[in-house]
Amino acid sequence: ITAAYRACVVGTDQIYPAERAPLLRALRGETSMVDDMEIPLPDRNVPLAVWGTPIRGEDGAVRYAIAAFQDISVQRAAE
Repeated sequence: ITAAYRACVVGTDQIYPAERAPLLRALRGETSMVDDMEIPLPDRNVPLAVWGTPIRGEDGAVRYAIAAFQDISVQRAAE
């Protein structure tokens, strides 16, 4: 099963800016984390914390990147 999701800025219907996205930042060599992203679903919006980490080769160049996504609905409900 293939699914595609649209990441938005929390509380808006604006597509999350690529220049702020942790995966793309990691591909540029930055380690980053954001918690202002959400995935709109038909029945609710899922708030996310996202981490991006570059993976470098022996020469120090970025070879690929890893992004981890965490549903932070419980934390947001407690706020």
